[in-house]
Amino acid sequence: MREPRPVVAAVCGLAAALLLGACAPMGRQAADGGAVAPQAGAADAAQATVDTAWGPLGPADRELIVKVRQAGLWEIPVGREAERRATRAATRRNLGEIARQHVRLDALDRAIAAKLNVPLPNQPTPDQQSWMSEITGKSGNDYDRTAVARLRMAHGQIYPAIGAVRGSTRNTLVRDFSEQCETFVRTHMRLLEGTGFVTGDMLPDPPQSTGAPPAGSPASRTARRRPPPRCSAAGGRPGTGRGTGPAQAGNPSTSASRVAPSGESRTTRAWGSPRVSPRLTMATGMPCRAACRTNR
Repeated sequence: MREPRPVVAAVCGLAAALLLGACAPMGRQAADGGAVAPQAGAADAAQATVDTAWGPLGPADRELIVKVRQAGLWEIPVGREAERRATRAATRRNLGEIARQHVRLDALDRAIAAKLNVPLPNQPTPDQQSWMSEITGKSGNDYDRTAVARLRMAHGQIYPAIGAVRGSTRNTLVRDFSEQCETFVRTHMRLLEGTGFVTGDMLPDPPQSTGAPPAGSPASRTARRRPPPRCSAAGGRPGTGRGTGPAQAGNPSTSASRVAPSGESRTTRAWGSPRVSPRLTMATGMPCRAACRTNR
């Protein structure tokens, strides 16, 4: 009886190893409902989807949790410093508020990471540290402008990622968390834009579009005119189409209480009343009574 050749034995061993690897679980659930990372290489573990008590936890879910924590590590100190050093009052107020809101968001982030067993960083990235140094080295309006520019760019970059996770996650805990993140980040962008320093070069590049219609000519502002006021032949109030009548026009004390379609009470006074001053129309610039005569 011949002994098996070394080459054949090696091939059989490799096939058995591949089969065993294919049957290995991608991830499992811990006793507390969190995720237990699969025993695999670092690259495979980063892309693995694991089961939790709140549904599957994918790589995009974990990345969002890490990004939110990473953002707070540098935006909180920048906002606190800007609250003291910024030149404009709006910058001090708004960036200080961003820092306070990030403290609350960071607490939510750490709570969800603990439930899902997602490890979190504790230090800003090298890029974030360089941004912090850049901002600290400025003064005057340059300080305000640089802080707002760095923060607005960072918020504009993470905002689409939050929407993508909210639209695709299978994990109910992450779904609720992404909605909270969207509210925070949208508020922060408005606060940054409220400083008056945000310009187009501070925004991320717009998304690529393949199905947009051709661009048309913008509408002219002069073409958007309001229609002339509607007046009755008896000298009614512009915009109502109702006249006061001959008897009411000569009596300053005569007024009629009318009810609008929405149910709100509305009082219209005769045009002959000395307490009613002529109003200018938006379209013609002349008194309403003159406009009514012109449009008859």
